[in-house]
Amino acid sequence: MMICFTCTAETKDLLDELVTTGSYRDYGEVIAAAVRNQMLFEKEVASKGSIVIGDTTPAPERPATVSATRAAPKPAPKPRARDEPPKPVPGIPVLFGRDGFPDQPPAGLLEPPQDTWLPGQAVPLDRWVFGQQNRLFPAKVNARALIRLFSEAGKGLPISKTAAQIAAEAANLGDYLQALDTRLKTPRDDALATAFPNTGENADKGRARYASQFVVYQNSRNELSGLMFDFKLISVVSDRKESVIVPTKAAWDLATLVNPVLDAVDGEPPAKFSAEERALLLDHITAAVPVEAFAYRAILETIRDGSNTPEKIDAALKAHVSANRAEELSQSFLASQRSGAVSRMSDLGLVERHREGIRVFYAVTEEGGAFLAHT
Repeated sequence: MMICFTCTAETKDLLDELVTTGSYRDYGEVIAAAVRNQMLFEKEVASKGSIVIGDTTPAPERPATVSATRAAPKPAPKPRARDEPPKPVPGIPVLFGRDGFPDQPPAGLLEPPQDTWLPGQAVPLDRWVFGQQNRLFPAKVNARALIRLFSEAGKGLPISKTAAQIAAEAANLGDYLQALDTRLKTPRDDALATAFPNTGENADKGRARYASQFVVYQNSRNELSGLMFDFKLISVVSDRKESVIVPTKAAWDLATLVNPVLDAVDGEPPAKFSAEERALLLDHITAAVPVEAFAYRAILETIRDGSNTPEKIDAALKAHVSANRAEELSQSFLASQRSGAVSRMSDLGLVERHREGIRVFYAVTEEGGAFLAHT
């Protein structure tokens, strides 16, 4: 659903400020959080008649209450009928698991395609991986799915159909990950379900977003984009009839490794990736995805040199904006590019976030320092 509303310049500045803190991915998340908070406010007022904000000094000395008309209480939820089956507990879809996974790489896997950029070459910020592709765990999930589907088909996979099929199963996985986050009380920054769709409200929109941003998308000019294509985990093969996608050998290597979330290692998943998975992805990025490797180096160097807040990082990253695009690129776009890259780096253990209230500070980890030294 898309909703348009009139936004004053002051409100727009506040939205920008909230997004640049790194606590929210985009305006949509800020607005959604505001609506949820307002609903909590309304419920408190409805039940108590007033709420106290800030100082609790008695009203005669310092008035600090907000009152509203008491809303009529909502009817109690209907009890579940005895013959109504309980809602099934979500689990990990077979498409993403290890049971029945191929023992040997299927014939026909491709090498990662050549890149426009050379390793070590400076890459303008607007050519970095799209900021909305803000997590790397979907790459692991999708690699498992693509290898399975390719092995079963024995040939290249249709682009749109495959993306939609994986996204549909990713929604079921999203339900499982949300339940896991709730049970483990996972901090927001480390939530396993981030980026995944679910089967709840606006499910169609969530699946479409996941398919295009985290699997693969082909535009009207037959150009491909999406996390799996940008990270060279799939390649495209074209003939006179249609273009199809084929997993690369890097996708096979990633898919075969044991994952602490998908494979329930030691019961509780300690992280999105194992140490072996992080090492494999970093080696692959260094060798085959120079755009991402440059973004990591640029941000790590910025943090290492003392610019350790979202605002300071954004100011430093303006040096990587092409001169002819400086007037066109908005602050919100720059913040989105930075936030997406930092989140992917966090998945790989290169940076860590520290929070003081709503303020966010970043630090280079030991792994991040090793990446800088290696590259």
